[in-house]
Amino acid sequence: MNSRAQNLRKQYYIDKTFQKRFITVFCVMIILMSIVAVTTILYLNRSTTTVAFEDLRITVKTTSDFIAPIIIQTLIVTTSLTAVAVLILTVMFSHKISGPLFNINREVEKMANGDLSQRVKIRSDDQLQHLGSSIDEMRESLRKRIQTLQKEWAQFEKQAGELTGEQLKRARKIKENLDEFKT
Repeated sequence: MNSRAQNLRKQYYIDKTFQKRFITVFCVMIILMSIVAVTTILYLNRSTTTVAFEDLRITVKTTSDFIAPIIIQTLIVTTSLTAVAVLILTVMFSHKISGPLFNINREVEKMANGDLSQRVKIRSDDQLQHLGSSIDEMRESLRKRIQTLQKEWAQFEKQAGELTGEQLKRARKIKENLDEFKT
């Protein structure tokens, strides 16, 4: 596939606005759920105490005061790593879907222009394999019907004999339409 076609695939099917919005919403959900979890832990531990050694002294603190810095640091690291993972996975999956869509669109455009000779090429591990197979079944069905019409036309031409001017004109128009299909 040439460079132009690859760029077309990227721009044609990947809705950048949707992709950014999806990533943002997902990351905001993760941040909110993390904040809820931290708040719940701190709230439930507000009335308990913890004894700790700090700078060679024994310190008594509420459990919330003691674990808050650790939880907040963990929250920041976890949220950052999750955001990066969401970004990578979203881009990966959107490209995994856009590739087959690009191939399907290209083949459907060929079919719309009368070329029924090519199958939709989708790797077996790609998404939308079932859609590609359904389009191939439709293409094959159309191809067979057109071939049947072309055979019937050939028989008609042999048996037609003399046609009037208007009948001949209509018959040629039908033949031209049938010849537009590449089967």
